[in-house]
Amino acid sequence: MNAAQVQERRIREEAEKRLAAIRAKPLKVAVIGGTGNGKSSHINALTGATLPTDAVRPCTKAVSAPVSLRSKNGHQIDFHDLPGIGEAAEADERYLEMYADSLAKADMALWLIHADSRSVTAEIAALNRLLAAHSPEVRRALLNKVTLALSKCDLLASPPWICARAGAQCTMVPQKSTQQLFEAKGRYFADALLKPFAGDLRASTYRQGDWRPKDSRFRVSDTEIVFDGFLSEEVAADLKQRDPVGADAIDRLTDNHRVIPFSSLFRFNLCQLLSVVVNKMGTEAVQRFQAALGTADLNQLPFTTAVGFGNLLVLDTATNKVVFDLARHTF
Repeated sequence: MNAAQVQERRIREEAEKRLAAIRAKPLKVAVIGGTGNGKSSHINALTGATLPTDAVRPCTKAVSAPVSLRSKNGHQIDFHDLPGIGEAAEADERYLEMYADSLAKADMALWLIHADSRSVTAEIAALNRLLAAHSPEVRRALLNKVTLALSKCDLLASPPWICARAGAQCTMVPQKSTQQLFEAKGRYFADALLKPFAGDLRASTYRQGDWRPKDSRFRVSDTEIVFDGFLSEEVAADLKQRDPVGADAIDRLTDNHRVIPFSSLFRFNLCQLLSVVVNKMGTEAVQRFQAALGTADLNQLPFTTAVGFGNLLVLDTATNKVVFDLARHTF
């Protein structure tokens, strides 16, 4: 082996070493949003951690240490729990500085919005303040890291959810009217929070197959498809009608700007939410975390736990006896 071949081999080995180090790095996800919107509970549900939660008082006052979710092949997603905005004006100033710093360091961010709400004033104000201090280039980078999610969907409890039992485990599924409510709320929040930033938005996903869209709003590389602008469900439907071959990719791109409903308590839609976050990070992230994305038990919970969600107890006032309590029922 001559000197040139030795040098070439060293360069190749060094490149492979650096690539392996990059692939081994955990993906970092910041979890942000209003106080009481379930950020800590969501991380606990995904990872099995025990971050403190409280129904009355805020527990998170600083950026948490990373809480990890590991795929079966050893790759890792680190979630960072951040304080909730809306606690107090003075606190919000500090917290928004934490948000800006954490967003800059993170690969992606989940912004949780309370499902049982119609107000977007606090979120709009926080998003504007978060982005205002930055240059257009930095603003675009930060904004496109954010995935909106509708949290605590279990609070929208009527009509009742369906508990699909499979032995000792079960999956919670909303009825059609509840699912339609989630979709309507999602469109409302997406229009209110994302549409105003349409000029800075882009949707991205991994490329699979040979599809090359004809619309000028798309950009395509060997590994990635990008759509420039706000990709609403209406725009997506029109694109799929005109170019049905790209329907799967367009659906993944639309997820970038779709508000994803979920429930940590019911473990509803946890797989989809994780999938949307990973898909936005590109082909390599999907390959690394395919095992985690395919873990169906993220959406499952013990049937005995689900039975305890029943909140109707029938009391016969004549005898002062309980005549029905779902939690005590034998199945």
